[in-house]
Amino acid sequence: RISVEAPRVQNLVTSTTVPLDALQRSMRNERYEMLQYLVLEHAVLLWHITADSVDVLNVFLPRSELIAKVASLSKSFERENASFDETGARELYLYLIQPVVKQIRSDRLVIVPHDDLHHVPFEVLQDPADGHYVGERFDITYAPSASILLNLKRSAPLAGGRLLAVANPTLAGAPAEARTISRLFGAQSKVSDDTLALERDVKTWVRDFDVIHLAVHGKFADDPMLSFLELREGGGDDGRLTAAEMFGLPLENSRLVVLAACETGRVEATHGNEILGIERALLYAGAGTLVLSRWKVDTVATSLWMETFYRAALIRPPPAAAREALKAVKSDSRFRSPYYWGAFAMVGR
Repeated sequence: RISVEAPRVQNLVTSTTVPLDALQRSMRNERYEMLQYLVLEHAVLLWHITADSVDVLNVFLPRSELIAKVASLSKSFERENASFDETGARELYLYLIQPVVKQIRSDRLVIVPHDDLHHVPFEVLQDPADGHYVGERFDITYAPSASILLNLKRSAPLAGGRLLAVANPTLAGAPAEARTISRLFGAQSKVSDDTLALERDVKTWVRDFDVIHLAVHGKFADDPMLSFLELREGGGDDGRLTAAEMFGLPLENSRLVVLAACETGRVEATHGNEILGIERALLYAGAGTLVLSRWKVDTVATSLWMETFYRAALIRPPPAAAREALKAVKSDSRFRSPYYWGAFAMVGR
């Protein structure tokens, strides 16, 4: 019944095969290419899909080695003063990007990870030949699958959008960040930053806005569906907006949802690559494009990223604006480490 009444929802909830011609038609119209991965026991399969070609490569990288390399790289982002695993970033580049990089003709890449690759911030992978990072070279977005990608709204500049900005007043820099962003959208903005917003109110407000910015604390739980955003309790709600509850949010009108909170971008996936947690919930609820944080984020670097991103996104598509924001943070002498500029992931098209 759901496939008859709501085919878009059906495709977001279940695994379906997307016709190649439909995917390539989208690529021609929107000028992007796709890298899709499949982690096997003794190798990684890599598909490079363009508007007129499909190449499949067998990369010799046993899963046990991949897990170790991903774990080592991930330690770089556990705390602010951790040393960056440059060796790991370069090795993963050689395995995951280098085999196809000379064939890539677009500035836009959609990455479809699998298994432990969900934990890789592809933006920080580094070309050992010239020292450049993937996030500097391409506009990067992620998708759970090609079929889900085609059922998401196409990203477009945010000019004319109506902004809802909710900030936790005790979160350093968050209220100022929300007010700065709201000035870019003018009278079409609603800002809640004097006191922490009620969970009940946020659930209602989101219906009327197409750009939603939530600068609140986030928490990743062992059960991904219990991961939550911290709001204020009252009116029958406990103040924890969980991933399970996000499935019911009225986000049909949203073009962009930004969660400027710790760990909102952490992903867990089943063996069949079904995405669990906040990302899946928001896509199911109707969000067009997501911006999520992968690890605890420095306040000043976050504010610089966000202000640069929103200013750029008024005139260019969000994926291009995200690359501009990454480069702005990286060019600041205080924030040269990927810890500062590699935290945010964009999901969508």
